[in-house]
Amino acid sequence: MTDTEKEIELEAKLLEQEHRLFHVLWNFFVTKKSWGKSDPRYISANKAILYRLLLSPAVVSTASGGAALFSVFLVLHQNDLMSKQNDLMEDQNKYFKQQIEFQSDQWNSQQINIYISTLYDKENNCLVEGCEVENVRAKVEAAIAFYALENLRIKSQFGDDFDKDVEHNPPYVPNLAYINLSRGDFSYSSMDRSFFSNSLLDYVDMRNMNLQRVNFVDSSIKESIFVSSNMNKCSMQRTKAYKATFRLADLSNCILRNGDFTEATFDESNMQGVWLEGAKLDKASFKGANISQAIFNKTDIKYEQLLDGCSNGGTQLPFDMQLRKCGSQPNDFVTQ
Repeated sequence: MTDTEKEIELEAKLLEQEHRLFHVLWNFFVTKKSWGKSDPRYISANKAILYRLLLSPAVVSTASGGAALFSVFLVLHQNDLMSKQNDLMEDQNKYFKQQIEFQSDQWNSQQINIYISTLYDKENNCLVEGCEVENVRAKVEAAIAFYALENLRIKSQFGDDFDKDVEHNPPYVPNLAYINLSRGDFSYSSMDRSFFSNSLLDYVDMRNMNLQRVNFVDSSIKESIFVSSNMNKCSMQRTKAYKATFRLADLSNCILRNGDFTEATFDESNMQGVWLEGAKLDKASFKGANISQAIFNKTDIKYEQLLDGCSNGGTQLPFDMQLRKCGSQPNDFVTQ
């Protein structure tokens, strides 16, 4: 390599390393015109301006800052898109939930209508005393299923009001009035708050049931079994309950006014606060029953019927007598 070529190569390296903006521009736009395109200095002048404009620290720093800002923008934009997507999914979920609830309500309404048709079939719902019910098991199952669905509907419709101590009447309770379910077996099920007014329920097995606040007003429950059932705050006004069995049942605060409980069994039952005014109680049994604060005014009860009962006071009777204190010794009596 000649000295001239060495000088050109050295000058080319210096040109390539030039970083001063004015000199870089001068070499690119003016000086390089005197060199051929194959001249190393020509190529170095081109490289210098590329390095100065694109790869200088300032440009790189600016580009990095821009990239960082762009990344922040992308993250914010992505978060905004995700937020909108979440809102959209929430709206979709609400819509699907509404659709499911609507379809569920439709299905429930259809089922309720089917149960009502079964329960109130004109040919199988005779309300004349002594009428036989065909396929009573199907009617019982329809009644229990109807109660469950109707109970859900009422809870959904009235919300907190459902749990209040409201009247025993519709629309707050499942309505099973004017129905013949005689000889049916409902044992061990739950039908609290049910409205059985003006119904035929003779010879029915309702032992071990939840029947709180149940309404049997003007119904017939002759010889039916309510052993060990919870009937707290029930209504049995003017109810025909001849030979019905309430042994071990919770009848506290029930209303039995003017009902016919002739030969009924109340042995070992909780009858605290029961209102029996005007009820027929001939030959009814109260052995071991707690009749504290019960009202027997204007009944036909006999003195000897209550000898084996117990009271902690407050019992209203049509005659004066002493009753054994509940949970006390045999000779511990309280005057009523």
